[in-house]
Amino acid sequence: MILTYALNEAYLGLAHHFNTRVIGFLPFSNFPHADDITGNTAPYSYVPIPFGGFTQNMNFFQRTANTLAATFMRLLHKFYLFPQQEEILKEYFPQAPPLRQIQNDRVDILFTNVHFGIESPRPKTPNIIHIGGYHVQKPEPLENNLKRYLENSKQGVVFLGFGTNVKTSELPKGRLDIFVNCLAKSKYNVLFKYEGILSNQPKNIRTSDWFPQRGILAHPHTKLFISHGGKSSLDESLYFGVPTLCVSFYGDQKKNCADMVDYGYAIHLPYQDLTKESFEKAFTTLLEDPKYNKNAKFRASLFREQEMDPLDRANFWIQHIYKFKGAKHLKPKAATMPLYQYFLLDVLLFMLFIMLLLSFITYKMMKYVIKCFCGKSKRSPQQNKGKKAN
Repeated sequence: MILTYALNEAYLGLAHHFNTRVIGFLPFSNFPHADDITGNTAPYSYVPIPFGGFTQNMNFFQRTANTLAATFMRLLHKFYLFPQQEEILKEYFPQAPPLRQIQNDRVDILFTNVHFGIESPRPKTPNIIHIGGYHVQKPEPLENNLKRYLENSKQGVVFLGFGTNVKTSELPKGRLDIFVNCLAKSKYNVLFKYEGILSNQPKNIRTSDWFPQRGILAHPHTKLFISHGGKSSLDESLYFGVPTLCVSFYGDQKKNCADMVDYGYAIHLPYQDLTKESFEKAFTTLLEDPKYNKNAKFRASLFREQEMDPLDRANFWIQHIYKFKGAKHLKPKAATMPLYQYFLLDVLLFMLFIMLLLSFITYKMMKYVIKCFCGKSKRSPQQNKGKKAN
């Protein structure tokens, strides 16, 4: 069996080469073309694409943008990205059948890092398995110095971490000062993920190029998480019920942050729009308004409420596929139907033809009846009398 990132289809050549089954994996919500693989239905009216920055509560213009963007993503994948993957497949596995055939024959299910506690409700077919939270249940152990630092922070701790791709040491000085100056004035101790040495480092700020994020968020003295809104960070802050000041930079972060705000436990400040005033106001509001902490704890309870451990669920389905040598019984017909059948275009065309045919027959019959009726009424009295005399 092969577990692979669902959007790098060329890897499916390994499945053909080794004659194995495939489980796809996505760390976030389904892409439109991932829905195509599974036969899933995701109406654009209320299911936002991962990179649009929208929640399920879209207005008319957002629904329009969501529809256009999702359609563009499907077309881009079908006519540009997928052919590139096909070329890679042929380069390394020249004897392999077409990529679409391997995909239809060997991809059984799709694991997604999703749970109803962290994402708005949406349809899913049986071959989409939600394993949201699979990586967060067990926090990393805290080394002694860090553990003492958290335990001795009686006022609480604020944790700033922008993941692995956003380097705080590379931020422009003006933007970096917004974070540092605000945090330095607060009464809280601060753990600040920073690569290198922070100049004029305030006494209440402790820096490191790496922190055990889950371990810190799990600690009861952690009062606020300042995050970039990456999917894993979102899951971890939500699982441990920590209010979040979300500073999005790019990618799916904007949409993730919008979801946090929609759930009521975060404030979103896009990096491009960040100002000293907006950051200080959001920072103070999140720490002083109890509703954010209350909402965070409520969403955490939802996230933790699962019928079984997500890793156990993943393991169950891996064993299921191994036992039954695949899971074609989970894949709906929609996954392999031509678009004209899926959207009932042939049925609609047939119904339109029937309606036009009936309309045409009705029109001809009415025309004939009217012609007969009008023909009788137009005969003169003399003609009628002559006809009777004869």
